[in-house]
Amino acid sequence: MLICFIRASVIYFSVLFAIRFLGKRQISEFQPFELVITIMIADIVTQPIGDVNVPLLNGIIPLVVLVFLQTLISFITYKNEKMRAFICGKPEYLIYDGDIMQKQMSKMLIGIDDLCEQLRNNDIVDLNEVSYMLLESNGQSSFIKKMDNGIPVSLIKYGKRMYESFKLVGYTDERLTEELKHRDIKDDKDVFWAYIYDNVLYIIRKDKLK
Repeated sequence: MLICFIRASVIYFSVLFAIRFLGKRQISEFQPFELVITIMIADIVTQPIGDVNVPLLNGIIPLVVLVFLQTLISFITYKNEKMRAFICGKPEYLIYDGDIMQKQMSKMLIGIDDLCEQLRNNDIVDLNEVSYMLLESNGQSSFIKKMDNGIPVSLIKYGKRMYESFKLVGYTDERLTEELKHRDIKDDKDVFWAYIYDNVLYIIRKDKLK
């Protein structure tokens, strides 16, 4: 009995540390790889708790490996936008400037009934109230109503240009480069985030880390 108590306590605090290390987001906000790791942790740790014949390390070592993998993937997706889009997916417009993006809905297998359900879940009864609707990478929907000023559209993130966003706000390479020069920025790598909001370009410079 005492052995079971000790084993359960060790596993409990190990999992508590792992979950604390992984972050504070709710399950509904998890990215796909985070959800997979959480499910695997739940499955792995039950074996040494329920069976005293299973070595305790059989639960702790895989737990450490999963935490390491999650940290590695988080670092990669933070540094590389393409890898983040591949692993986590990226937000997709279902409604843009009041128009339904039928091609995107078809691509993501979202029907009219699904769209209407999302509207009702957000207390929106009329499609004409919506200016923008985004399906976030975690599967949740975000809405911007027509009375609002819209949403920020990223042109540069972490020093890299987001070319797929340029056409949404009518920007070109040359125009953005000229805007950067006006603000005494010679290299995109000096930009942490540049975005358009309410037709205004905002630029946040990258900190000089010491």
